[in-house]
Amino acid sequence: MPEGAIFLQVSISNGLRVLSDFYESALRLIDDLDAVTPLNELPQSA
Repeated sequence: MPEGAIFLQVSISNGLRVLSDFYESALRLIDDLDAVTPLNELPQSA
């Protein structure tokens, strides 16, 4: 496999790891906010 392809695979897997970390952090933040402000008190946009 050419070096460029290996570099691309590493970049993609690192990017996915960062995204999943960010996603988990966002979920945790939403849980924290939900503990302060129940979602059913917010105006429903959907």
